[in-house]
Amino acid sequence: MILKRVKPLIEFAKADKIHFSSCMAALCPFAKKYKQVIEEAYPNVEVVMGTDSKPGHPHEMMKNIFHRLLTENKHGITEEFSAVLEKARQMRNK
Repeated sequence: MILKRVKPLIEFAKADKIHFSSCMAALCPFAKKYKQVIEEAYPNVEVVMGTDSKPGHPHEMMKNIFHRLLTENKHGITEEFSAVLEKARQMRNK
């Protein structure tokens, strides 16, 4: 249960924010439910969905790749990763 994990952070460490990792926020099917449960139990605690979900960030790019792989049947994973690598090279050369 999610409250077992956040209770020590909130009650003992006095955390006023709980950050879900970007991959959890993007890929976990229960992330929104966890957020709701935490906010109901601890209304004064802010739940931040993702630690680094800026457009172009590797986690955001991976989320988009997985989404396309699961929903489109145009090409395979090799082509997806090749495209990501090329985009990363272009960003690095800017």
